Amino acid sequence: MTYEITEVRRCDPLVMDMLERELEVQGMGDHEDERVQIDVYVQEVGGTRLDEVSWTGPEGVFGGPEDARVTFDGSRVSGSATLVDGLTQEQTLPVSFDLEVPAEILSCR
Repeated sequence: MTYEITEVRRCDPLVMDMLERELEVQGMGDHEDERVQIDVYVQEVGGTRLDEVSWTGPEGVFGGPEDARVTFDGSRVSGSATLVDGLTQEQTLPVSFDLEVPAEILSCR
């Protein structure tokens, strides 16, 4: 299924020991009166590139990809990942995305 993302926020990246986050993006939309959201993180953990993607939508809450392939060129973030059901850890959901990243950085927490 394809969902339209109608709002994209570029968040002030979380700062923590051992975590260097270059980009934190939230993409939101609606599908049949239900909110959908994709979160994309371009980051290094302990010096190793470990990008993350999560999804909330009609299918449920999914995240924890080990195969996230994310590209950020300064104005767009795109990629794909196979996400795992956050509740049961049994189902997977393939996602792909291509989002324009706003220049303005917001405090999202």
